[in-house]
Amino acid sequence: MRIGATASWIIATVFGAALSAPQAARAADIPARLPTKAPAAVVAPVSSWTGFYVSGGIGYGLWTAETRTTDPAPLLDALPLVQTHGGNGWLGRVGGGFDYQFNERIVAGLFADFDFSSIKGTISDPRVSLSADIKQTRSWSVGGRAGWLINPSLLSYFTAGYAEARFSSGTMVPFTGTSAFSGYTTPAFSRGGWFLGGGAETALGGGWFGRTE
Repeated sequence: MRIGATASWIIATVFGAALSAPQAARAADIPARLPTKAPAAVVAPVSSWTGFYVSGGIGYGLWTAETRTTDPAPLLDALPLVQTHGGNGWLGRVGGGFDYQFNERIVAGLFADFDFSSIKGTISDPRVSLSADIKQTRSWSVGGRAGWLINPSLLSYFTAGYAEARFSSGTMVPFTGTSAFSGYTTPAFSRGGWFLGGGAETALGGGWFGRTE
């Protein structure tokens, strides 16, 4: 049996801290006596999204895998040679990047993330009635993002880049559900590809940000 293309979907909530928190100007002290004229309107300071950051978070992931069974002497049966399998589970993420705010609305930057995961699923070979449990153990991604500031504290963005995931080996056992070793295993393997994504990020204050993507 040979593992073909794989695809992953990740939903993650990430909290980040800017390495250099934006500075806000402080208003001068107001004298105690009554003013002779109305004070000027106070303008709220606007923070810049430009800077480096580090991030970490947790999430939930899904993967699908296409398996292809090859047989040098095909059996005369109707079992499929191509199947689609899947898995799901939790993950933890660490990462970092750099963003640049071009004007009051547009922000863009680069990022890199690494996921520790346990996203489990089952693959099978119907020709010999065997299956194996495997899991996605880790993955990494690099790419860029570009977004639009809905307001000074809320960024909506899209991402694009390249990612690769690592899957564990598996021991093939009979469909009957017994744990008897069949003598067959599937090797550990990696699969990579391009991705598109999106999300929203909120400035929480004090150089901290919350993100869902």
